[in-house]
Amino acid sequence: MLLAFNAFAGFRFPLTGIIVGLLSGWLARLLGKGGDSKLGFIAGAFAALGTTATLYGIYGEIPPITIISIIISISSGYRIAAR
Repeated sequence: MLLAFNAFAGFRFPLTGIIVGLLSGWLARLLGKGGDSKLGFIAGAFAALGTTATLYGIYGEIPPITIISIIISISSGYRIAAR
């Protein structure tokens, strides 16, 4: 979705990591019918994969500054799913 937004709008969305992390944590919590730490680790892993794939699709590489966005996505996905 964010990759399509980048293609049509012509600019990069700066909150990619936060949105992917929040969505993965929320969906994990919804599908898991509650939260625990194992579910948080799984949501964090999916958030990392999703953010990395999206940033690679946008930039064609993973610039070092985007590591911050990946870390933010992992932590936000974990926090929401582990509640």
